[in-house]
Amino acid sequence: KSVDSIDSSTFVTNTLTCLDADCNTQRGLISRFQSRRLVHFQSGTFVRRSEAEFVAAVVATYNDFNIAPPMRKAAPMTSSSLGGIVPSGEDWCKYDPKCAHNPYQEPTTPVKAGVIAGFTIGSVILFLIAVAAAVYIYNKQQTKRYRNI
Repeated sequence: KSVDSIDSSTFVTNTLTCLDADCNTQRGLISRFQSRRLVHFQSGTFVRRSEAEFVAAVVATYNDFNIAPPMRKAAPMTSSSLGGIVPSGEDWCKYDPKCAHNPYQEPTTPVKAGVIAGFTIGSVILFLIAVAAAVYIYNKQQTKRYRNI
């Protein structure tokens, strides 16, 4: 997740989340806030593809939309025609928690959650037994007092 400040009243957040174990599919969210109000929101799903799959998808899209051959950019679009902005494996890895250090990883816990739940449930049961015993003793004493009256 990144938060960028454009000026004193405009902020942009960019979040990428892995949707599978290998991080081959990611969900991206971009939000822009001006003066604490959301003014733009965009989301999308990114799927890592091989070069052959990418080229085939680009050519199919050109054909689907009847783009004239002189207007088509060279696939796989690694030329300078797009400004040379092609994410490398290292760039992709920046957002992949499996290959990049993430300071927000939860630390491993020495105690299992089942042990904590067991102690919590056991404590509640002991408390209820103590309350029931106190009510029973109070009722016994009250019964004795009524007999002596």
